[in-house]
Amino acid sequence: FPRPYEYGLEIKPTGPFAWLGRLLASTGLVRVPGAEFEKRVVVRAKQPNQAAALLSDERLRERILELFRFSRNFKIDDLGIRFQEPGRIISADRARRILDLMATAAKSFY
Repeated sequence: FPRPYEYGLEIKPTGPFAWLGRLLASTGLVRVPGAEFEKRVVVRAKQPNQAAALLSDERLRERILELFRFSRNFKIDDLGIRFQEPGRIISADRARRILDLMATAAKSFY
């Protein structure tokens, strides 16, 4: 991101035990509208109200979902969007697609 957020933001795809994490550690959990988003994405923040306001944009939520539909290896936090696939060599086409998805999503944050 051009300038980091200071929300303590962490956005990641849900895992098989996301329901348990939501139940046990609700502190910092950000509720975001949208059934698919709520089902596929976990958002935590030290400043949940600011994070919720940021994610109230439906277009931004859709861009985040596009990332996680493509791969669970994206990480989003206050500093930006990262992608990591350890131990795998990717093709140039896949690399371009990953970068395009990241750029499109990052633009939606501002």
